[in-house]
Amino acid sequence: MNGIDAKNFPLFLAFGFTCMFGIQGLAPLQANPVSAPEFLSPDSRVETVRIGETDELQLYRLGPLQTERPAVTLLDPMLFDPGILLRQNGLVEELLDEDYNVYLMMWKSPDRELEPGAVALELEKAVSLARTDCECKEFIAGGLSLGGQRWLPYLGRLGHDGKANEDSRANQLHSIFFIGTGLDYSYPQSLYRREGLPINADLSQNCANLSGICLDFIPTIHFKRGLRLRRIPPPLVPPDLAALRMFPEILEIPVPVAFVFGKVDGFSPEESIYPVYRAWAQKTVLWQIRQKYAPYSTDNPVFWLEGSGANRIHDYDQFDLFLHPDADDELYGELVDWIEDAQREP
Repeated sequence: MNGIDAKNFPLFLAFGFTCMFGIQGLAPLQANPVSAPEFLSPDSRVETVRIGETDELQLYRLGPLQTERPAVTLLDPMLFDPGILLRQNGLVEELLDEDYNVYLMMWKSPDRELEPGAVALELEKAVSLARTDCECKEFIAGGLSLGGQRWLPYLGRLGHDGKANEDSRANQLHSIFFIGTGLDYSYPQSLYRREGLPINADLSQNCANLSGICLDFIPTIHFKRGLRLRRIPPPLVPPDLAALRMFPEILEIPVPVAFVFGKVDGFSPEESIYPVYRAWAQKTVLWQIRQKYAPYSTDNPVFWLEGSGANRIHDYDQFDLFLHPDADDELYGELVDWIEDAQREP
């Protein structure tokens, strides 16, 4: 990584931006609504249709409608422009190849900080729009990069009317996956406990110039493959508070969950994921879930995949998870197989 350990990238980024902004201060924050023409590459092969909106979210369908197939609802990654998700052999194409209905939910004003309850309500409304569009019975939630943390408050809305995987609008959650998503930053020296990081600042212009400071810390190949940074979103969970303390309902979530992360990811390292994984994967909790909400057709309701040489694949950083040319075979294929295996039986 240009001579710098990828896991230390945020630390060096903090130093670099402190140098850039130190005297004049950060540029004022501005709303950055994203529309389909802005986040789509002109050569994208995926048809995109704007379905509707809630107060805070825009909803897009990526690809054609598939009858009698579940919906995969991807949440705004926030850290980067989502157009790279639609690249050839990317995450969206992998899902479309398996005939899923794929939706992308984008925050209208990604710089706006919302209360967890408001986030949960907005997601529930957006999922309802997707379900109306595809007439799907179930949906799969996808948390991507730093924006994926915003799924946590939604999980607290499950259990409506005694149905463990259903919210108040009768949306039924089939499973949930996180790719490169840190969920708990309460450990020392985490991303959000470091001084100098430009949290919630617009990074798009500062990192758009190939001679800019970002190339001192991010491999040029990521930008050549289409990476466009947007902003480091503020954490939904305060960095001095454990995610399980803020969202204890995680301990009772009755749906399968997958965690996919990179060994050298400095934004969402294993330390930011493992506490939630450990709680979700406690044998006693899973035993209770199997007894109460069985039958599941899987023996692996909690899936853990590290992109690393230890697993005989590449060492992935945050952006490799969405841009590496082998991610479709090494990561996405494994994830889709797990989703299919994790389906509940009728």
